[in-house]
Amino acid sequence: MLIGAIPSPAGGLAHRIRAGRARGARDRLGRHRRKDPRTDGRRRSGRPPADGGLRTRRGLRTLLRGRGVPAHLVGRAAPGRTVVGERPLGAGRAPRAAGQARRQAAAPRARRRGGRRPDRRRARGTRGRGRPRRRPGHAVRHADAPGGPVMSAAELDALFGDAWDEKNPVGHTAVLAADERREMLAAGERVLDEYGLNAEFVPVAHGGRLERADRLAEVLRTVWRRDPCLGLGYGLSSLIASVNVWTTGDEEQCRRTARLLLANRRIAAAFHELAHGNDFAHAECAARPDGGGWLLSGRKEIVTNLRRAEAMVLFARTGPAGSRGHSQFLVTRDELPAARLRDLPRYHSSGMRGVQLGGVEFDDCPLPGDALIGTPGQGVEVALRSYQITRSVGAAMFAGPLETSLRLAIRCSLDRRLYGGKAADLPYVRAAIARAYADLLAIEAFSSVILRALHLAPESMGVYAPAAKYLTARMLLDAFADLRAVLGARSYLRQGQYAMFQKLARDIAPATFAHVSLSAALVTLLPQLPRLARRSWLSGPAAPPSLFDLGGDLPALSLDRLSAGMPRQDGIIGALAEISGDASPHDSDPVRRFTARYADELRRLRDECATLGPADLAIDASPAAFALADRYTVVLAASSVLAVRRHDESVLLGALDRLTERTGGPPVLSPAEREETERRLFDEAVTRYLDDRPLFLNSNGAVV
Repeated sequence: MLIGAIPSPAGGLAHRIRAGRARGARDRLGRHRRKDPRTDGRRRSGRPPADGGLRTRRGLRTLLRGRGVPAHLVGRAAPGRTVVGERPLGAGRAPRAAGQARRQAAAPRARRRGGRRPDRRRARGTRGRGRPRRRPGHAVRHADAPGGPVMSAAELDALFGDAWDEKNPVGHTAVLAADERREMLAAGERVLDEYGLNAEFVPVAHGGRLERADRLAEVLRTVWRRDPCLGLGYGLSSLIASVNVWTTGDEEQCRRTARLLLANRRIAAAFHELAHGNDFAHAECAARPDGGGWLLSGRKEIVTNLRRAEAMVLFARTGPAGSRGHSQFLVTRDELPAARLRDLPRYHSSGMRGVQLGGVEFDDCPLPGDALIGTPGQGVEVALRSYQITRSVGAAMFAGPLETSLRLAIRCSLDRRLYGGKAADLPYVRAAIARAYADLLAIEAFSSVILRALHLAPESMGVYAPAAKYLTARMLLDAFADLRAVLGARSYLRQGQYAMFQKLARDIAPATFAHVSLSAALVTLLPQLPRLARRSWLSGPAAPPSLFDLGGDLPALSLDRLSAGMPRQDGIIGALAEISGDASPHDSDPVRRFTARYADELRRLRDECATLGPADLAIDASPAAFALADRYTVVLAASSVLAVRRHDESVLLGALDRLTERTGGPPVLSPAEREETERRLFDEAVTRYLDDRPLFLNSNGAVV
C-alpha cells in the first residue's frame, strides 16, 4: 500500500472497531493479545525462559512453546542445530522458485469465502531463482556460528511475549514495577542474555552479527519499544563503548572486546564529566606516561553501568587541551588496583530510573601500555568517527518508544468515553494521533536513509549523523507532547493500564540528549554548512538511487571508511535538487507543491549559509546561525522522504506536512487536503492497532 493514498478500511472504521471487539480481539480489562504469524493468533503464556535457555535445544523448544509457538512448528534438529519448522531459527523462509512464489502471491483469498486459508507468503522476499534477499530484521548468520540459534528482531519480540499479560515477567506490569524500584528489569536482561544481544554489537569478522546497520537498529528498536531502560542499560552503553575499538583498536583489543561482549559482559563508555558535559576537548581526567604505561587521575561521572561493567573505554587528557590533546584507553576492572580508584555514589534520575548511572575517581591509577586505543592524541577523532554509527542507529532506535506510546494513545481514545461518545470521535483527538503517526513515519523514512548512508555514503556521515540525531529527537519530543494531550491526566499516572506512557515519556527525554546533546549536534553541523552551501547544494551530484531503496542490498558495514573530516558533497540534498524540476507551488498535485516548497527553502538556505562568518561556526554562534542548522535538518529529512517515494504514485503527505510546519511560512495543504490526509492516517493507525500490525515502514518505503 502506498503512503499518502491510504483507503478507508472496508466497511468503515466504526465497523472494524465493533467487529474487533465482538470477536474478542480486545477485552475490557485491556489484556490485548498480540498476534504472531507463527502462533496463528494464539496467546502466548508469558512464562519466563526455561532453565538452560537458548544454549540447549531442549531449552529453546521449551522456551518457544512457552511463548506460544505451536508444538508442531518446533522441530527436532541435528546435533548443534535448533530449528523451527525444519529451518534454522531466524534464517527466514526456505527459498522458493519464483514461479511458485508468484502463484502463491496471486492465490485467491479463500479465507473470505470460508475455505481453507491460503499460503500468504509473497514473492517480495526472493529474487532470481529463489535466492533469498536479506532485509532488515532477517537474521545474519556468520561463519563462526554455523547453524547456531541466530534470531531476528521479530523473534526477539516474540521472546518478550505479550506486553499486556500481567503474568509476563517482561510485560508492562513487570517493567513498571522495576521502574518503581529503580532497578533494571532482571527478567528482561535474562531474555537478552539468551538472545545474545551483545553479538549484534560485534562485527562478523570477530564472531558477531554486526554487518548491517539497519538490522542493528531494528533489533535495538525492539528492545527500546519494550523498555528503554533495557535498551540503554543493557544495549546502547556497550555499543557506544565498543565502536571506538572496532574503528581504531588493534587486533588484540578487538579480540578482547569481542570475547567480553559475546560472553554477555558489559563495557562502559567513561567519557562524561559533569564540569564539561559534551565539551570533551576540555575534559580534565588526565593520563600521563609512566614507564611503559600510564597513570590516570581525575573523575568520570554519570556513566551508564560503570559499577556493573567488566571493562570500560576511558577518555582522558594526554596533552594540552584541544582537538589532539586527548586519548582513549580500553581497560578491564581486574587490571586496575582497587586502592587507586573509588566508585562514586549512584546518580538518581527522573527518567531511565532503572539504569545505574555511576562515577569513578582515579588517583594515579596505573594503566597498561597496551590499553591505549590508536595513538596518543587521537581520542577526539576516534569519538567523532564512532559517534557517526551510534547517532545514526539511535535516530531509528528511539522511534520504538514512540510506537508503543502511539498504541497506548489509540487504545485510550477508543476506550475512553467523553461528552457522550468515544474520545476517538473528537476531531482534535483524531488529528493529534494522526500527526504523531505522521511523525513516526517521517522519522522512520529519514533514519532508514541515514542508516543506508553508513554503508553507501560513509564520507558524508559527519553531516548526516548529527542531523539525524538532532531532528529525530526534536520530533520525538513533539510527538509525545501531542499524545499526552490525548491521554490527558492519564499520561501522568504511574498505575493503571496507561501507566506505561508516563514511563516512556520520562525515559525518552534523557535519551534524546544523552550521549550528545541537541545543541552539540547543531554545533557539529555549523562549520560544515557554508562549504556545502557553496560547493554542493544545487550544484553537486545527487546520491545514487540505491541510497533511497530501503529494500535494496547493502555492502557490509566498513568502519574504516568513516571520516572525521568535512564531507565534500551532500547527495541527499542533491536528490532534492534533481527531483524538484519544474515543480510549482501552485500545482494541483500536493506532492509537487511540497517539492517546490522545499526547493525554494533550499535556495534560501544556501544563500544564508554561504554568508556565515567564522564567529557563527562554533558554540558561541548567534541564535540565527543555530536556526539555519535547524532548518537544514528539516530540508534533509524532507529530501529523504521525497526521494524514497519519488517513484510512487503518492507520498506520505502527513509526514511532509509535519516537517513543513517546522520551517514556518504558509501551509502547503489546503484545509480540506489536510483534513483528508489526517483522516486517512488516523484510520490506518487504528486499523493496524486493532490488527496488531507494526506501525513502521517496510523495506520498500510503504506502510507494512
